[in-house]
Amino acid sequence: MLEGLKEKTEKRLKAGEITEEEAGRIKTRIEERIKEIKEFEKLPLEEKKKLLISSLESRLEKKVEENKISQEKAGRDRSLGWQILSGFCKKIFL
Repeated sequence: MLEGLKEKTEKRLKAGEITEEEAGRIKTRIEERIKEIKEFEKLPLEEKKKLLISSLESRLEKKVEENKISQEKAGRDRSLGWQILSGFCKKIFL
């Protein structure tokens, strides 16, 4: 998926839709994300789980602070996130 974005960025650059500077920034962000994903894939399952939970909590807190969602909705989303993560972990261990 990210490789496809790199190709799309290159096409947009050649078509003159974006500048070299913009293309460079986009490609840098894509490369950084690829690196993060590869590092995540190397982590043990428990560390992955902790990172995912932390990320979910941070995103929900930010949305509540920005008044994009209510505290109640954040609680429901948090609960759903835990259910999904639990199901994922059960499938990995079985």
